[in-house]
Amino acid sequence: MVTGCELPAWAFLIRMHEDSGAACAHHRSDNDIWRQGWKLDDQALRDCNCACFEHMLEALGRKDWDAGFACMTDDVLCDWPYLPIPEMSHEMRGRDTIREFFRIGQEPFAGLNYRIEQIHEQLDPSMLIAEYSSDSQHIASGIPYR
Repeated sequence: MVTGCELPAWAFLIRMHEDSGAACAHHRSDNDIWRQGWKLDDQALRDCNCACFEHMLEALGRKDWDAGFACMTDDVLCDWPYLPIPEMSHEMRGRDTIREFFRIGQEPFAGLNYRIEQIHEQLDPSMLIAEYSSDSQHIASGIPYR
């Protein structure tokens, strides 16, 4: 994990795809490498995982759960060093668990406009640390969320 720097509240470590067989459906349809089942080199895997993360966050912001969670493996691990909700766990594992967290958490909001501040690539090409922020509006009250 990154130490000695300030990260926004919505920063987390996520383990993405470890091999070509677990590729994001978005990239599977767009990328011959995934369709052919070829093994990617480390940098190509990092690049694909970063693009997949960006696609996932954009889909989750629109509440397109199917598209967003197609980008995660069944055993995905999300680790929030700075909790967006004080009562939540620092770590969540599993696509279904995380999907339910997002669905319930975003229910009172008009989607989330995510902005990726920075993606920190790791030595392990299947991991990344993302710093991002978001804004929205609470549907019932009209109060802005930032």
